[in-house]
Amino acid sequence: MPLDPFITALLDHTIDEQIKHISPFVKNCRNDTAKEVFHLRNPDDFALGMTLGSILESFRVAHRASYGKDFEADEVLEVIGVVVSRSAQIRDAITGTTN
Repeated sequence: MPLDPFITALLDHTIDEQIKHISPFVKNCRNDTAKEVFHLRNPDDFALGMTLGSILESFRVAHRASYGKDFEADEVLEVIGVVVSRSAQIRDAITGTTN
């Protein structure tokens, strides 16, 4: 069953908000102290993974709070598909961040 267009719009909004506010997080990941404490070899990859996880989890929590239920398995796959389709934009926001 495809995601409701309203749900898809909310997911896109969630992704857009993460992209808008990604720069401070990326700068913190690139900080020498953070690299040492978290043993980061590639802070940008870490930032990407954390951002993708944050998008998925915040959207899951918002959906649960709004609808009182978790996503069905097919809905989860569709949500992941939307996020993956926008991952290049997220990556560009990360690599475009200057210190």
